[in-house]
Amino acid sequence: MSTITVNGDAILELDGIGITHACNYGGYTVTVAEKGQFILHRGLISSNIGGIYNNGIFLMYDGEISDNSVINGGGVYNRGTFTMFGGKISGNRAGNNGGGVYNENTFEMLGGEISDNTASGGGGIYNWGGANAINYKFTSGDTKEFLGYKGQYGGSFTLSGGIISGNTAWRGGGVGNHGVFIMSGGLISDNTATVSGGGVNNGQTIASGNFEMSGGEISGNIAEKGGGVYNFFYSTISLMDSGVISGNTAELGGGVCIDGDFNMRGGMISGNTASNNGGGVYLGNGIFKLSSGKISKNTATNDGGGIWVDNEKLDLLFVANGVVFSSNRASAAYDRDSMHDKVYRSQIDNTVTWTAPFTQGYNNYDISYTSGKQVEITDNRPAVTDNENSNSDNGNFNSSNENPNSNNEVADMPSYSIAATVLSGLVIGIVVVCGFLYFKRLKKAYK
Repeated sequence: MSTITVNGDAILELDGIGITHACNYGGYTVTVAEKGQFILHRGLISSNIGGIYNNGIFLMYDGEISDNSVINGGGVYNRGTFTMFGGKISGNRAGNNGGGVYNENTFEMLGGEISDNTASGGGGIYNWGGANAINYKFTSGDTKEFLGYKGQYGGSFTLSGGIISGNTAWRGGGVGNHGVFIMSGGLISDNTATVSGGGVNNGQTIASGNFEMSGGEISGNIAEKGGGVYNFFYSTISLMDSGVISGNTAELGGGVCIDGDFNMRGGMISGNTASNNGGGVYLGNGIFKLSSGKISKNTATNDGGGIWVDNEKLDLLFVANGVVFSSNRASAAYDRDSMHDKVYRSQIDNTVTWTAPFTQGYNNYDISYTSGKQVEITDNRPAVTDNENSNSDNGNFNSSNENPNSNNEVADMPSYSIAATVLSGLVIGIVVVCGFLYFKRLKKAYK
């Protein structure tokens, strides 16, 4: 049941008019039929039912869609083409998915605001690509090997401008993506997910997702897993160019928590916090290929300031030449155990910059590691001698520069505590010898 229906080949422009619907029988306030067109310049759409159900073309330049409530797509349910240039979609509710927007076809957001909406999945936006067919291979008899999903992407969401903020959901506080999501700009901030993906939840059990981020920012979001982004099994994330994931918080994976494949070819993961493991990234399953970019200033209360990966799964992580780790923090630091030298050399290239004064990655501040010998910590960083610009057989450190020279692979961290002990012993020895010689001179003088 709709208050207004825009039939096929018809065009409705709304400018400065409010539309309400007090009936509680369900449906949407405005329904746009296939080949119909609805243009919202200014005005208000607010009701006890859904806001807009679009099968045709919906262009939103300004105005507000607020306080609507329905099962899916509280503000907008899009099955056609929806382009948002401005305006506000706020305070809407969905009993199931898509508090602000539920998209099954093409949604492009160039500006405006989607805020303070609530749903079970995708508080701000739920992008649905359709269920995936399960792909099996028969190995012998009736035995089947699970090969993942055959993607059936239908929903396409493009974000190049605007703000998605203050939304709440069980999964995907800002965006729940189960289709194709391309982000080249805009801001996804201050959203909350009870379970996973405070900013973006990519994929679910029956529908994988493909999320590509080349610009914009995902910041200040909160979840149990993946404060900024959570990537489900058999789903894919690509972070590149100028994309930034920063200032997010979670128990596991303050910035990103990944159970599917993650390719980082630029961008930055910075300033995120994990109350347990993986300040920047928590690598549960899948493969993380880090080709370029920066992971910096992330903090894990427990292990893996920059990246957490299980010691038994170190071969899931690849780090290429030129990648920068800087100022990451964890509960403790460790030397690399020789038992992992082989996997380190096969997975980690030798011109990576590590958090100073480390010279290699298995140090727990940058990449989680607790197998080696613990390095003494002073003021939340490894203890060094009085002169931090000290040379050792393992590398040169410069305290004024966070980027140590690490062109040559290093098997083990310098043993600062041993060096300090040896130096102290040498000083004491010199003092004892000098005292003994002085005593002999005095004794001779008084004979």
